[in-house]
Amino acid sequence: MIFRQRRILWTVLLFTCGLCTRVEAAGATAFVSREFDQWPSTAALGSAAVSSLDPFTALWVNPAALSFSPGQIGAMHSEWLEDTRMEQVAIALGGTGTIRFGISSHLVTTDNIPLRDIPSVQPLGFLEARDFGLGLSAAFRPDSSMSLGLTARLLTQQVYTDNASTFGFDLGVIWLQSSRLRLAASVNNLGRSISWGDGTKAPLPRSFRAGASFQMTGSLTASADMWMIRDRDARGAFGLEWRPTPAMSVRSGYLAGADSRNISAGFGLHWRDIGFDYAIIPLSNSLGTTHRVAIRYVPSLRR
Repeated sequence: MIFRQRRILWTVLLFTCGLCTRVEAAGATAFVSREFDQWPSTAALGSAAVSSLDPFTALWVNPAALSFSPGQIGAMHSEWLEDTRMEQVAIALGGTGTIRFGISSHLVTTDNIPLRDIPSVQPLGFLEARDFGLGLSAAFRPDSSMSLGLTARLLTQQVYTDNASTFGFDLGVIWLQSSRLRLAASVNNLGRSISWGDGTKAPLPRSFRAGASFQMTGSLTASADMWMIRDRDARGAFGLEWRPTPAMSVRSGYLAGADSRNISAGFGLHWRDIGFDYAIIPLSNSLGTTHRVAIRYVPSLRR
């Protein structure tokens, strides 16, 4: 009865925060990169990420998934738009207890931004913008079918000579409904607006996700998310992952409602203790193609 009450309370909390995502006043948001920082293993699935048990996706989307993952260390690189790069480093601490922890960091750098004081053909120069985040995650598993998660993250942003920072929080929950079906929900980027020296403020890109993963056969899993982001249209994410062998995954996905992307694809490989993930995401509006590559060290995969 106590566990059931906890599930109800956690569900109410997540959906209340999700509703707040939709009623916020319109305006430009800070840290737009927080909308796109999924690990390649779920970026390839159309960003159907909330029910994923991948520990590195958990550190940026749904920390509750840490309860179901072994200890791992990983790093990711992404060429995200022209002259924009994203690096991520993550550590998921394994164990057998009811509480597990993880540490994550990301750095997004954009170079060669034209600097102008008035409209002109030739810029006065070029500047660089940086987004940096450092997070600590924890997952608590009160029973065998449920996990709750929390991430606290320091976020800093630098544009030219201006700097600003704030704290953001992610909340998540996963329910194992059966050996084949799991349900999940998360709220990301809760926190205060970022404030600049001139008094300008911009809110975090708060988002709410709810979704499910279903193992259709022994080697094929389907995932789907409903995703709402502050000041953005609602999105639907759909993904398929096929595992012909334990050492190989083939992934594809579709993201509906996004401004500049829809289809995606990728794969994952494991050899001994090393894993490799790749995702390719074609972008519309002449924005090119995003490539994401990641490598992970997983001692539990040793055979």
